[in-house]
Amino acid sequence: MRYDKIRSLTMHPFEQIEIACKSIKNDTKFHNGYNAIGLSQGALLLRGLAQTCPFPKMKNFISFGGPQQGIYQANPQTIKIMCTTIHYQLNALIYSRPSQYLLTPASYWHDLNPNRYQKGSTFLAIINNEKDTIITDYAENLKALERFVMVKYESDEAIIPNESTFFGYWSEQKTLIRLEESELYKRDKLGLKAMNENGQLVFLVSPGGHLELNEEWFVDNILQYLINTS
Repeated sequence: MRYDKIRSLTMHPFEQIEIACKSIKNDTKFHNGYNAIGLSQGALLLRGLAQTCPFPKMKNFISFGGPQQGIYQANPQTIKIMCTTIHYQLNALIYSRPSQYLLTPASYWHDLNPNRYQKGSTFLAIINNEKDTIITDYAENLKALERFVMVKYESDEAIIPNESTFFGYWSEQKTLIRLEESELYKRDKLGLKAMNENGQLVFLVSPGGHLELNEEWFVDNILQYLINTS
């Protein structure tokens, strides 16, 4: 378990996704499709799985506190392992090859300078189709979801900015750009605009801090996406 936790923070996301893809392809229990719940970083990686591994089919995807537009800074009280390393590499080193490939959170670090982010990101900018080359399969595979449910925690201090859980982010001046205001949405690079217009996107706000689970809230708001699916 300790080894897995270390690897989750030191293995590049595409490597982790490849392992997961092979695992579910080899397990016949998944072959008729499956629902997926991701927590924090795991929610971002599961989205990458949906986009890059279309078989078996992911039906409903629930992202709890997932940094879908990455992170800009980390809260040392909530994610100590990530912060201890990242804050010392923030400026010149965050987009260096060692950081990107040896420190998982660096791969979804979203610099406020769009050129620096687009050029240096080895994961987030790729799965968000924000590089020069658009991978159309990524959008098509995501649109194949029945529902993409995003849960933002009302008092989340771990995902900064918190609106990242809804695909929002900051401008270079640190003003908030919500999903519908972003180029990602307007140009529909990832299919999110089409999904939203088709009722496939669900935005929910849960009380509490990062990954605090209220059982009654879960039953009232999430359970419907895990049962009676086609």
